[in-house]
Amino acid sequence: MIRVPTGIPGFDELLGGGFPEGSLILLAGEPGTGKTIFSGEFIYDGLRKKEKCVYVTFMDPADRLLDGFSGFGWDFSTFERKNNLKILDMQLGGQTEMETVASEILDAVQSSGAKRLVIDSVTAMISGLDKPGRKREFATILYRVLQKLRCTTIAIAEVLEGEVSYGMEEFIADGVLILQSEFNTPVMKRTLRIKKLRNTEHSLKIHEYAITDKGFELVK
Repeated sequence: MIRVPTGIPGFDELLGGGFPEGSLILLAGEPGTGKTIFSGEFIYDGLRKKEKCVYVTFMDPADRLLDGFSGFGWDFSTFERKNNLKILDMQLGGQTEMETVASEILDAVQSSGAKRLVIDSVTAMISGLDKPGRKREFATILYRVLQKLRCTTIAIAEVLEGEVSYGMEEFIADGVLILQSEFNTPVMKRTLRIKKLRNTEHSLKIHEYAITDKGFELVK
């Protein structure tokens, strides 16, 4: 099986060298846990390896997103000018726009030959769908198309404090990563666990991580 390294120090060794190529990874966590930073580091690693990448943002405007990434020394703008990176700044106004949004994402991946994709966030993306069955149907179709394109995808899921379920998207995803902030110690601690990753013998431990001036890093 071909593995796609994340470029995150200390992480790939927890899952046999990286994500399975073409897999859909659900990255779930509360606000402030570093989901966007993790995803940005994943994309930047691909760009440095001369892979085409697509970043879809429903949350922050593209210019604000790039400004945030530049604080870690990640020069996304250069790759964007060279057409190695495509950023889709999406806005949703209702259910009728969902198929158009999905079509734009798939067109961007296919036309560029992208090997890595981030959807930030899938929670916002499917918010216009009011029925759980429709949400799952839409996510399944999107996943099957991306799998055919062999594009390794991180789909960010927003989790409210105290919420137990991460949404039905987790049943479709090949892998689920959970990021949490713990406040039961004098100093806040951030932890990561791999809930599942198909076809992979992965770590079953809870791992502490930190957000540094270099990005997302596991604490050894």
